[in-house]
Amino acid sequence: MSPESEVSEVLLALEKAARASNFHLLNLSEVFGANKWSAIRNIENDVYPFSNNLDKKIIDADLTSRFMASAFQIEAIVSMLNVLSSSAGQIQSQFKLSKERISAKLSKGINRLPDELISAVFQFAVRDEGNEGGRQAISLSQTSRRFRNIALRTRSLWNILSSSDSTNQLETFIARAGSNEEYNIFVHHTSRMFAPGIDRFTNACRSSASHWKTMTLTQDDKLRVSNASMNGGVVVLLRDLSLSFVKHGLQFPMLEELDIRGSAKTTYISSIRENLGWAPNLRTLRCAYALLNPTVLLSSVSTFDFTQSISGTFNHSFVPLRLLLNFLSYLPNLTTFRLELQGANELVFDTVFRARECPSIISFYLRLRGLQVKVDPPPQSSSLASFLDALRLPSLENYSISLGFGDSGGEMDGESWTLALGELSTELMPTHFSESSRLTSLSYNLYLDRDTPLAHWEEVVPRDNRAFYIALDRIFNIKTLSISSWIRVQFVKQDPYLRKIDIRERCRLRRLNFVGCANMGGADLSSVVSSLVCEFDVWSNIGRVTIQGCKNLAYEDVMWIIGEEKLHYLD
Repeated sequence: MSPESEVSEVLLALEKAARASNFHLLNLSEVFGANKWSAIRNIENDVYPFSNNLDKKIIDADLTSRFMASAFQIEAIVSMLNVLSSSAGQIQSQFKLSKERISAKLSKGINRLPDELISAVFQFAVRDEGNEGGRQAISLSQTSRRFRNIALRTRSLWNILSSSDSTNQLETFIARAGSNEEYNIFVHHTSRMFAPGIDRFTNACRSSASHWKTMTLTQDDKLRVSNASMNGGVVVLLRDLSLSFVKHGLQFPMLEELDIRGSAKTTYISSIRENLGWAPNLRTLRCAYALLNPTVLLSSVSTFDFTQSISGTFNHSFVPLRLLLNFLSYLPNLTTFRLELQGANELVFDTVFRARECPSIISFYLRLRGLQVKVDPPPQSSSLASFLDALRLPSLENYSISLGFGDSGGEMDGESWTLALGELSTELMPTHFSESSRLTSLSYNLYLDRDTPLAHWEEVVPRDNRAFYIALDRIFNIKTLSISSWIRVQFVKQDPYLRKIDIRERCRLRRLNFVGCANMGGADLSSVVSSLVCEFDVWSNIGRVTIQGCKNLAYEDVMWIIGEEKLHYLD
């Protein structure tokens, strides 16, 4: 590449950076800090680059050569930037008048909007930015005099406090939000957040502590540090934050939600006993790739979400599930439990978990992502099967199962694929669930998980005999059944000797919902109804059938199959 071509790449890089989303929210002083320059890194291990008598400290030939290379490099950069700045300034001057005229035309429409509507739009825009919400609020307030007045009057625009904000920004946000606003806190795991960094953030925000509503801890997936004190990821961040809170005597009586998001590539399990006494009224706890080790019961928590990967790429991947069972015992008043697992059917271990009863849980949402339907290994020996067998929920009323498939299984024949899926669905309904008289609501959601890498993005559903079997004799106590599936649905019975009269007498199904079954046609629905009428004789007991968002089911066809009395059709 010629020198001219290499230099022209600078302009292309600048233009690409200028088009980056949320460019206006970046702290350019931080992005282009001296520590980011190779000219500085080239010599900083030998001498302090900003010393007043640098020439006296550069004595050997190698360091002299590196220093002179850095000096010439900086001079060349300054020369290019001077020309770029001059050229950009000239273009900016040419564009300025036209830009102002176009902006004036656009603002006429905006000026007709009431302040209340603009304020509502601003609030949505700020919330969408998450931890960058404060900077978005600043940007909106600097757009025009009217926008500034609206932004300053809308106190909820300034209630996002992030560890990435400067002390002055945090103090400004708190002053603008006021003492009665509820605050959303974001703390990001970086090398600069520790020790003085945590105390800086805590001190800057302490005046708002009594009104903290939510707190989110995050970390960069690409974070690589040599500092051993940081190797525990977000759980270490939580520990150090807790120490800082205790040190400063801070309590957060309004804090209702704690969201801990670790790295998807690592599982952070706290080896230190955590005391969350500073959040006495915590209601919702979310942990992704991180699990706490509490010292006391978290009696106030009623909702717990846990996300984890248990794919074969992790050694001893059953360990998080075992620790999860233990952690649930610290949540005596938990009513809603959401569990998301990735790669859940890839592992096979001869693992037995000790049974753990969670008597307060009423709703359980199980989401499995990146599933690969396989004939082998047998699912009954999987960690997931052992976990569900050990999870005892005597008060469970609502059970939701979401299955996200990494591919459509086109490489397997339909019958083998269907049988393997049937075994998996049996695994997800252990006996103590299926025989529970309290469990009356069940939902299945089967979908192609497009967020996972697929060999073919536009992969089509195989046109063969594959189906999702629902064993009616394993859900006798279910009154409301909701199904969303990208393949055919078929009711079956697991016990071949079960008589039709026994099924009719024991089945309590009263409401059947088909939602978003995009590939279900009239023939598929007719087959389902036919089996409920002829094979199981339970159709007469079903009072309502809801069809919603099933694009291949026309109202006229559905009306003919189901009948007007039972049908509830939603387009």
